[in-house]
Amino acid sequence: MPGPMKALAHNVDHATAKAPLADRGRSKRASCKHCGTSFTTDRDEEFCCHGCRVMHDSLNAEGLSDFYRIRSGRGSPAANVTETSAQSLHAAFFESLDESLEEGKRGREQHLSIQGVRCSACAWLIERLFERHPGAQEIEVCTGRGELTMWVAPSFSFARFAETISRFGYTLGPPGTQTDRKRESDLLLRMGVTVALALNSMMFSVAIYFGLSEEPLATLFHRLLFVIASVTVLVGGMPFFQNALAGLRMRVATLDLPISIGIIVAFVGSSVSLAQGRRHGLYFDSVTVFVALMLVGRYLRERLVTRHQAFLLGEQAFERLFTRKLEGGRVRCVPVRDLKKDDNLVINPGDLLPVRAELLSNRAAFSQDWITGESDPHVCLQGDLVPGGSFLQGTTSIRMRADERFSASNIRRLTSQIQSKDLPLTQHTRWWSLFSRSYVIVVITLAAVCFTLWWAVAGDVFRAMDAATAILVVTCPCAVGIAIPLAHDLAHSRLASSGLFVRSKQTLDKIAEIRRVVFDKTGTLTTGTEASEQPVQPMSMRERSVLYTLAAHSSHPKATLALSTLKANTDPTRLPLDTNEQSGAGVRAHVDGAEYRLGHFDFATRIDPQTKLDPQADAARDTADLCFSRNGQLLSTFRTEETLRPGIREDIAALRQRDLSVSILSGDRASRVAAVAEDLGLSKRSARGHMTPEAKAQAIESLGGAGTMFVGDGANDCLAANQATLVGTPAIERPLLASRSDFYLTTAGLSPVLELFRVADRVRTLVRFNVGFAITYNVFAVAVAAAGFMQPWLAAVLMPLSSLTAVGATSFALRQSSFGAG
Repeated sequence: MPGPMKALAHNVDHATAKAPLADRGRSKRASCKHCGTSFTTDRDEEFCCHGCRVMHDSLNAEGLSDFYRIRSGRGSPAANVTETSAQSLHAAFFESLDESLEEGKRGREQHLSIQGVRCSACAWLIERLFERHPGAQEIEVCTGRGELTMWVAPSFSFARFAETISRFGYTLGPPGTQTDRKRESDLLLRMGVTVALALNSMMFSVAIYFGLSEEPLATLFHRLLFVIASVTVLVGGMPFFQNALAGLRMRVATLDLPISIGIIVAFVGSSVSLAQGRRHGLYFDSVTVFVALMLVGRYLRERLVTRHQAFLLGEQAFERLFTRKLEGGRVRCVPVRDLKKDDNLVINPGDLLPVRAELLSNRAAFSQDWITGESDPHVCLQGDLVPGGSFLQGTTSIRMRADERFSASNIRRLTSQIQSKDLPLTQHTRWWSLFSRSYVIVVITLAAVCFTLWWAVAGDVFRAMDAATAILVVTCPCAVGIAIPLAHDLAHSRLASSGLFVRSKQTLDKIAEIRRVVFDKTGTLTTGTEASEQPVQPMSMRERSVLYTLAAHSSHPKATLALSTLKANTDPTRLPLDTNEQSGAGVRAHVDGAEYRLGHFDFATRIDPQTKLDPQADAARDTADLCFSRNGQLLSTFRTEETLRPGIREDIAALRQRDLSVSILSGDRASRVAAVAEDLGLSKRSARGHMTPEAKAQAIESLGGAGTMFVGDGANDCLAANQATLVGTPAIERPLLASRSDFYLTTAGLSPVLELFRVADRVRTLVRFNVGFAITYNVFAVAVAAAGFMQPWLAAVLMPLSSLTAVGATSFALRQSSFGAG
């Protein structure tokens, strides 16, 4: 065997001696230099993910390191930068904005959605980057809503600005709908109004409680309290009334039902007493304080959830995706929803193909992992039909002809089917429904019994009415209504600091029902495919430049991976070579009288595929995915393999220790799925490959659906997600699934999923504590009211006091626990 071949065989033996996905070294804990997140690593790593490394290097290179000074406390992990990021999805949209600027010859005001904005430091950074662009005039960044407004001159380029901020982890997109954000603003406005009314109400009440009895001032104060309470009920009570009625229509008694009954009965009873000229049964101040406290609790419950929803570009941004259409010899940017069959398209590298289309160019490579789950790119030839949802790889643009309209496309089909999600009521919802019904029945029964007894014993219907009203007032679920939302708010904050962002209000409650966790493979358990170089013999810098040039000229997807590896490890020069590519084999060029080749083993070594080799050379033929040679003598080889997310083995093991069933459903080849499962310590029965989106959905449905957490990343995962109780994704850079998930991750690993289970356990403990506290308080309050000792001033003290006690205990318990509010 020739010397170079022996060297290759040695490299192959060394590589195959290691498990393809095995960790190197002993794991340890480290703190990320960019975001401060604690993570597990087996190397001397300074960053928790590639995104944080890129962000840190970019900030220092651009002289923007003040970002770390302006940011208060620990940050969140940066979203990983990928070739098929959401930014490339909207490149055509920004080109259309630039075209309109050039054609209009005038500046404009432009509203856009932005993904990735978390704090004032993010807003500062975006403003500094904006100022550096020609034509930039003014910008406003709304961190809470994920929006920005720009005023620009005709010389401004939206495409260049979008590309600039994408290097720092932010993604611009078309302006989205404002339904959820208007709802948050509406809730905040109602809360502000009711809190102000409650403070004014207490001001008048204190004067009365301290002896104000002079007329007509006392009557005026009581009437003012009635007016304030009326406005409070109309403004602040409406969200509870609407939710209670909606629940009753669905035959579900939510916690809003006892809250609504308490508000209405206390207000009506107090109004009747005022109309009769009696001062004993007036609880207007208690009504206003109670409504204000309940709205504070509701806002706490929804505040971070709404903000985390705004962090991502919404699903409507996918509907507003643009693509390039060739008309009359000119390329125009048009919305994908307007695409029709036989439209001629121009697809740039990294672009998403929105519909099934025929390839008009000679050759192209597409990544289809988003729609099929297959990790290997597909090479297509002229005339081939390429499915919608594929991403173009390589370095050159291509032409295609649409074979369908967008309304009939595969992506549109997946979008419409996931909207039909209709799962049965969760165990948590059923429990709270039972608790609310029981609460209402018990309280009303106690009030009725108290009214009957007082009327029978005292013979005074008004005294009986006062006692019954007092019971209904003091038993309003103040502690539950504000302490439990506070627990959720603090828990959401803790999870966000670990890199998990909750988008659904019921996420923490649903965790108790989870019995199994199902993962997609490609993009979820793995972060993609990388090419590792294995030199066979020393090369000069010129030869490395030849290698780099051949890789750049090749249309093969594995050559693209090799190109990325060469860029990361060296700084080669691209040479002006006359290359020749042989379809399906490789690319070659003559340099300095020698022939250099880059391709598969037989092509590079000029060995006939039928030639029998010794075992070592035969192993080299099977293992080397790409070979670089000079006159048939190997110089270097490349081997591609999938990369597991960091710490994933420990995460899977910890999930199984919680008695959770862990399995994998993937559209990739069964052999690849089995290899990953084996490396993670899972049985072959728990890993299934080569699955269509429909097959994934049927597999989860066969498990019962309920009790299943599904974590995926692609459009092919949408139907499966539709059947699961809880859905998460690490792929925030892609539309569709991320905007429909219950939570999303921004970390390189999946360890925040474990934190989600731990935090949910702690919150459930606190919920039980608060329910027990509420029952204990109500037993005492009912006893006082039934005995006739309850006074309006005492009710005004007891209600907020019970709420503050529950809030204080909850806050202390969470902050002193192992996962504190961080």
